[in-house]
Amino acid sequence: MRLSLGAIIGHSLVLPLSSLSARHLTGGRTPTARRLTIKILTIMRHGEAAGLGADGDEARALTARGTDDCRRLAAHLKNDGVAWDKIFCSSARRARESGKLLAGALGSAGSATKSPLVPEIHPELYLAGAKGLLAALHA
Repeated sequence: MRLSLGAIIGHSLVLPLSSLSARHLTGGRTPTARRLTIKILTIMRHGEAAGLGADGDEARALTARGTDDCRRLAAHLKNDGVAWDKIFCSSARRARESGKLLAGALGSAGSATKSPLVPEIHPELYLAGAKGLLAALHA
């Protein structure tokens, strides 16, 4: 499976996929028609975070399990040929940590430039609902 995607990580982790090959959609068979491209938006939650402390919700860090889960997910995605174009994170520490772990494991962006994949911090995504996430996608 070969995916090219971007990412938004808000209060939850959001990964917009930009293309999916027709071979994947046909169960591995070579399609007879021209190559098919589909845009997909995948929403994922950040890794497991520590409980609420004196510094507030936004400062909650990933737990050891949350860190391990993010690393395992990134390894699985990389093994499946996933290449991300962008990652957007909210200002929540756990979202930034999740994005950084995933970006570090996946390496470079999926675009032709192969530039380093670095999460972009967007404070407006913290606790954003569906409308806020859609607004960020359109910006």
